[in-house]
Amino acid sequence: MRAKSYVPLWQDILKRLAKEISMLQNNSITEEDIYRAVTIKYSFLPEFVVPTSIFFIEPDFDVLLAEFRNYNFDYNKIELAIEFAGVAADLLEKAQVKNNGSLWVIHAYDKDPFPSNPHAHNIEANLKLDLRNGNLYKKTQYVGSISKRELADVRSKFEEKGINLP
Repeated sequence: MRAKSYVPLWQDILKRLAKEISMLQNNSITEEDIYRAVTIKYSFLPEFVVPTSIFFIEPDFDVLLAEFRNYNFDYNKIELAIEFAGVAADLLEKAQVKNNGSLWVIHAYDKDPFPSNPHAHNIEANLKLDLRNGNLYKKTQYVGSISKRELADVRSKFEEKGINLP
């Protein structure tokens, strides 16, 4: 059974929160700032495996506004600038390609080398793709594979974007 994705709702709410909190704090707060804060705050949830897991949790604008209206977003920037590691660094996207209706993303600073380095994420299906052999994983559990042809297509599209693959 596939988990329900709330990506469009999150996109709308992140945009609204950035606008509202920017006005409340009289500061320029971006959607990325809000996203980082939310993923850091909710990273303790059991269903939270990677930063993009947040897209499978139904957001509530009013609850999020109440939680982040007074949040110091400079903390996110300091953590990223000093460590350039942790949850916030995983969020930076290196490349994305679309193939057969699936969107695959490689994160620029993905700390987790499993199942390959690099590997691709299908955010909506919550899958990782081993770019060496086409195997698919949920967390570390093998769940299937894509065809050799589809793997070749995905790899080719990433290579066109300058990604060095194993």
